[in-house]
Amino acid sequence: MKPLTVSTTATIADEAAISEPIDVRYAKYGSYLVPALDGTVLTFTACETIDGTYAAIHNASASVYTVTYVEGKWHTFPAGVIQGNSFIRIVTTTTQTTAAATFTIQLQRDES
Repeated sequence: MKPLTVSTTATIADEAAISEPIDVRYAKYGSYLVPALDGTVLTFTACETIDGTYAAIHNASASVYTVTYVEGKWHTFPAGVIQGNSFIRIVTTTTQTTAAATFTIQLQRDES
């Protein structure tokens, strides 16, 4: 198998704090480009189905994964956010009130 990079986007709508779902099935790891956001910290939620109930993703210490980000920079998803999950959403700590925000996402998968 050789690696395959898949590009996608996920948007947090104006007056919202949660992105649309991101399909991370089969992804080993990934990164995301942070757009202009109203908040300062990101968290992540996951679900087994695209339209199910999403729950916060926690690390081995039972703490919610959080990322303090830099706008306009690429950040790597924490391993526990991608691995073992089917669909994730990016969550900001502050509702977007200035405009919608679109993340550019790169996922690394194995090509079979």
